[in-house]
Amino acid sequence: MNNTTNSPQSNQRPKAKRSGLGCTITFVILLVGLGAAVAIGGPRLLNRLTVPTAAVPLPIEDNTSPQQLAERQQQQITQLNGYGWVDQEAGIARIPITRAIALLAENGLPVGAAASAATDVAADSADAPAVDLTNVNYQDNVLPIFQQHCSECHGDEKQEEGLKLTSYRSAINGSQNGPVIEPGDPDGSYLVDLVVSGEMPKRGDRLSDGEIETIVAWIEAGAPEVGTATAEASPAISASTASTSTVDLANVSFQNDVLPIFEQHCTKCHGDEDAEEGLKLTSHQNVMAGSFYGAVVKPGDPDTSYLVEMIVTGQMPKRGVDLSQLEIDTIIAWIEAGASE
Repeated sequence: MNNTTNSPQSNQRPKAKRSGLGCTITFVILLVGLGAAVAIGGPRLLNRLTVPTAAVPLPIEDNTSPQQLAERQQQQITQLNGYGWVDQEAGIARIPITRAIALLAENGLPVGAAASAATDVAADSADAPAVDLTNVNYQDNVLPIFQQHCSECHGDEKQEEGLKLTSYRSAINGSQNGPVIEPGDPDGSYLVDLVVSGEMPKRGDRLSDGEIETIVAWIEAGAPEVGTATAEASPAISASTASTSTVDLANVSFQNDVLPIFEQHCTKCHGDEDAEEGLKLTSHQNVMAGSFYGAVVKPGDPDTSYLVEMIVTGQMPKRGVDLSQLEIDTIIAWIEAGASE
């Protein structure tokens, strides 16, 4: 037998060795690929696996974030404070409370404090004595109204636009813009327009219908200062009104007639100490010297004397009661006679 002849078994051994080598190479390739995949995607995968569960936001059923809910609530509050809105789901119209009160008031329905106030006003009206509108005068009927409603702006301490309503003479003289009362003509009186329209008083409650009727009746009757029980009612006073006093206006003396008037009404502001604007009315010499701005008395000419203008218009005295007509007539007669001592 020839020894060089290959048997089937000898032929198969090398083939088996080649097959095992191929598997090894394939395994190595797979192992290298797996390592590369781990190297590339491992950190990302590890990060996802290590994120805390609590950090993941929970979904809301209506997909609305808390911020959106807060914004929506704020928008509703803004609408409510503005013009309101209609809640269609609830079938309710939501409007601001002030608007609701206004709507009820427009329909004559009192609400809360307004209802209580209306009841109080009605009770006060029932308790208030009836005013005889055929005999109304300033002192008894009109002055109390002005003191209650108007003195804050047009009283003794403060006179807006130069209008003082707490003295008869000042009320008749009017403001720096002219008269506000036309005796006998309420329709042409600016004061009536203001109280009827509610523009006056600016502060506090508006005048009641009864108070307005009293003022109108007073002006319509000629705006008398006192009632017929005290003196005969007459229209607005004037500087030429005849005096019924015992003062002899043809022979007025400064010491006996004029100085007592100044001492009673004017020395609080124009005395010897701390005289306003440098004007002292405590002696004939001081009166004739005038103020820081010049003379206030022009002998023989009361019409151009600044002192006369101030007392006739009621601008002086600033505090206390105004001068009576007799006192004004006395000062005018004194200046007209030459303002002698």
